[in-house]
Amino acid sequence: MSELSLNQALPKKALFVRKRQAVTAQDIYQKIFQSASKKTRAQQLLVTLGRLNVPTTQNPPNKDLEALISLYNQDSLHKASELAKQLTIEFPRAFMVWNILGAACHRLGQTDEADTAFRKVVLLNPSYPDGHNNLGTLFTQQGRLDEAVASYRKAIAINPEHAEAFNNLGLALQDQTKLDEAINAYRSAIQILPDYSEAFNNLGTALKSKGELNNAIDSFHMALTYKPNFAEAFNNLGTAFHEDGKFESAITAYQSAISSKHDYAEAHYNMANTLQGLGHLDQAIDAYQGAIDIKPNYAEAFHNMGSAFQDEGKMDQAKEAYNNAIVFKPDYVMAFHHLSVIKTFASGDPQIRRLEKLIGDPCLTDDDRCRLFFVSAKVQEDLGHLSKSLGDLKQGGKLRQQLLSYQIKHDEKLFDDIKQTAECVKNQPISSQIVQADPIPIFILGMPRSGTSLVEQIITCHEEVLGAGELELFSHLSAEVATANRADNPEQLLDIRQAYLEELQKLSKGYHYVTDKYPHNFLYVGLIARALPEAKIIHVTRNPAATCWSNFKTFFSSNGLGYSYDLKDVVNYYRLYEDLMDYWYQQYSQSIYRLDYDLLTANQEIETKKLIAHLDLEWEPACLAPHENKRIIQTASQQQVKQRLYRDSSKEWRKFEPFLNGAFEELL
Repeated sequence: MSELSLNQALPKKALFVRKRQAVTAQDIYQKIFQSASKKTRAQQLLVTLGRLNVPTTQNPPNKDLEALISLYNQDSLHKASELAKQLTIEFPRAFMVWNILGAACHRLGQTDEADTAFRKVVLLNPSYPDGHNNLGTLFTQQGRLDEAVASYRKAIAINPEHAEAFNNLGLALQDQTKLDEAINAYRSAIQILPDYSEAFNNLGTALKSKGELNNAIDSFHMALTYKPNFAEAFNNLGTAFHEDGKFESAITAYQSAISSKHDYAEAHYNMANTLQGLGHLDQAIDAYQGAIDIKPNYAEAFHNMGSAFQDEGKMDQAKEAYNNAIVFKPDYVMAFHHLSVIKTFASGDPQIRRLEKLIGDPCLTDDDRCRLFFVSAKVQEDLGHLSKSLGDLKQGGKLRQQLLSYQIKHDEKLFDDIKQTAECVKNQPISSQIVQADPIPIFILGMPRSGTSLVEQIITCHEEVLGAGELELFSHLSAEVATANRADNPEQLLDIRQAYLEELQKLSKGYHYVTDKYPHNFLYVGLIARALPEAKIIHVTRNPAATCWSNFKTFFSSNGLGYSYDLKDVVNYYRLYEDLMDYWYQQYSQSIYRLDYDLLTANQEIETKKLIAHLDLEWEPACLAPHENKRIIQTASQQQVKQRLYRDSSKEWRKFEPFLNGAFEELL
């Protein structure tokens, strides 16, 4: 937040004199300066009093000024503003009084009055830097960033050592996403005042936004060096640690923020997010509740609490939390979206009317409108209006593809490149000196929505198997190699192997088997078979029409499934996938275990035992109860895998068949 200067200073603080400046102002201000000798560094960023050159006859009597400052510092803002108004009538050129009036009105939320007062300050004394700084602060909070930047630059031009103005300039530039300029401004503030903790904190946030996490962490530490109980810096440090994957350090930082500021709702909320990411759901829910206890209308905390309850399978509590989020934030699209997944809508539900109104809002972003089309499709399906549901899915899908700039021709080229490169990879040698992998990866792959999540739940019911979920790790390591159309590095398979196994070892927690359920690893079967010959590859298949329909009706959080949002594209993509898998079977049939989802649901025990035996695991009856698996599922299949297996789920698409104009005929 930008800082106000001079006698108004910041809330509950009096004015201060910069250390390097001589106090030569009128006697009537001296008591004010004496009272401020131990205030925060932010209050040391004030006017060079010797430059004021204001005749004392223009200023109110000493007792009136003391009374005004006392009222302001005691937070008697209404009384302070009334007294200031009286004094400005009698002493209309007393710009310091105008400044205090502006500060009081600003804190009272009286924006127009504050604007008038601060403009009066600048008019009466154009060479007064804090007047420009304060006007800039007001502009910043009004979103008038260009005017704010201009005001801060005027303050700096008048006083090049105005550290506070540099800091405020940095905030405005950061709001304009001019991160490099903002960083330079913060560093200028720090150069003037080396122990300026607020500037170090702001510098850290800008560096974090640039992705320079290590430098950001260092900056937050510097802020805390000069201000050890700086709750906001602890909170920002926690978010930087979280982004850097240092979750335990993040939690420690959030705890310090809360210790320094017990009513810090955002720190409770951020800590809850980290705990939820670690799978500590009960602790996360408690932390979200802590944030809500402090800030009862905290919609985001209610929303994420709902997500945590949903991960635990506590759907009633999840619905209640999502509903609360919507109560406090009626246009909360994400809450509507997540609620729609677990709620069955009925005619007369007031939320339906609210959704209809929201989706027509011209101010809605394209991303939010896209999500709402998918929510509306679910509502219409629940109401039995299948043609309308399909229409909403088509509108939402079209918008989603536009947002992703998706074209099927890019995937067609991708598949072609992979097949061309596969011949080179097949003949590429791998060192005979490789050490047996530990843990052994189990790749569960296939088209999204084909049953991969269910299969992972089954396998991870076994006590020897850890579920790592959708890692995307092998994809990141292999994508470039898989499409290179050549194999000019004999060590590349070994490099992929070593890098993948090193990361898997970090996740394994001592388990001998770890699942990697990233469906699109089907693109890299050749590389998996060559680089990790001991790996288990489970290819999950399902009824093609059911798979394509399930993809089409799902809004995926990932941006990599652009094909799924158009009926023609999803069918074409399925054909590409099918052709590539046929190719892999021709080349690596001994390495791939094919599991039919529909056969699994029809003959659960037989197919499950065959699967477990293929993995070289001893049979455990728990594998027949995947719905009782306590693992957290964060994929689009979350709801389904928490239920008992049931037959004929692949036939549910057929109720829409009369409206599809034969879209899936070639798949049947």
